[in-house]
Amino acid sequence: FSMRPSTLGVPAEFMVPNFPDCTDQADTSTVDLPIGINATICNYGTIPYFGDTFAGHINWFPITIEGSAGWGDHGADDDYTFTYTSDGQDNPLSVNGRSGLHVEFDSDETIDNFSSDEWNAFHHAVDNDKTEAEKLFDGHTTMGGYTILTGMFGLDGEHNLKAELHPLYALATRRDNFENDPSDEVWLMFARNYGDEGYCSSQFWDSGLEDYTFRLPWREGMNFVDVNWDKTQFVGTDGTSGPTVSVIQPPMPFAGVYVSFHLGPPVHNSYIFEPGASVPFINGALHLSWKGQPVATPVRPVLPGIIAGSVSRPAISTPLRAVIVGSEGGEANETDEVEQKIRAAINQLPPAQQQQVQKARIIEGTRAAVVHRLPPTGPVRKITAPPVSLRIARLHAINGGPALRKAARDAAQMRALCAATHNAPAGLPAAVCTPNVRDHR
Repeated sequence: FSMRPSTLGVPAEFMVPNFPDCTDQADTSTVDLPIGINATICNYGTIPYFGDTFAGHINWFPITIEGSAGWGDHGADDDYTFTYTSDGQDNPLSVNGRSGLHVEFDSDETIDNFSSDEWNAFHHAVDNDKTEAEKLFDGHTTMGGYTILTGMFGLDGEHNLKAELHPLYALATRRDNFENDPSDEVWLMFARNYGDEGYCSSQFWDSGLEDYTFRLPWREGMNFVDVNWDKTQFVGTDGTSGPTVSVIQPPMPFAGVYVSFHLGPPVHNSYIFEPGASVPFINGALHLSWKGQPVATPVRPVLPGIIAGSVSRPAISTPLRAVIVGSEGGEANETDEVEQKIRAAINQLPPAQQQQVQKARIIEGTRAAVVHRLPPTGPVRKITAPPVSLRIARLHAINGGPALRKAARDAAQMRALCAATHNAPAGLPAAVCTPNVRDHR
């Protein structure tokens, strides 16, 4: 998907996107390129004159995977990162020598704005205690932890077009190291329908969904499940609602627990993460109480996949078995990535200056999202078929417009890093500290 243009026979310094006739699922309208100082750094990361990819992203459409999960990393660009590998099967989504599917979401858009108790605890652990973060988000247990992820599938050109889910729109992970027993099975969840793609990007990407449904596995040996509303807590932006919980009991087809949320459309008339953008999100934890005879190892159902639905119908999480492992275990230590280079430059500073550079990402005047506690929605309903979910007419990435606040955060951090290093951040090109860097505020 890359080519090197030339002028009068002289090859250009950097590659550009190129779409040969090999797919009709992605095209130039689904490409996301960095701008400003981000472009300078990201192009540098692709190796001038010798690299074989362009800096940026190629997007397909939202997909859903299921499997096990463990905490990964918190990058210099404030992205939370996981890695996907297959569970006893070939991994068709892993390409270009990568051992798995990269998974990321921007904490500035998500967890920094979450306020439910369980997400607050995880957020604090990530910032202060890596060991505790692994405990709070760990699927590497004898129970065989379980996680559901929905995100934009694409290729990251900044590092040899590795496959990834970015942005991540929805996540549900069972907390196997904690309350998870038949009387109290806990699922940490969030859902949204909008997000950016990290440092080497400049656009928002819309999932095309106003409603979302997680399909949680039926616990083997159980014959009844209910929601413990005394412990269950969800918080959402204005206009959101849920969860409503329905079940299909075994031995019926598609047995499982269906957890549905209403997000509504991103409305471009208010100011939350970007000027003129309202980004719906829901976060919290679902506590299920099961009755029956527990079985030590739960069965992971594998059912026909359902791709993310239309804007007027709910999307249902799609089973594709996987293992999500931490970035130290499942993916090569890619120290030449842009985010790693920025982190390395920051880490060479004294602690006080490191904090100063990180705090520079907090842009003055940014309003926090208005959220409210979502009320209980009543008893679990029995259904005989999964909630209806329609495919969009043509599976395609939906561009949600420029991510201006992300650009402002990145630029502010780089200005602070340049000031702290006297315009010579270690391992980065000198051009990142030129005085004509565009101010995106």
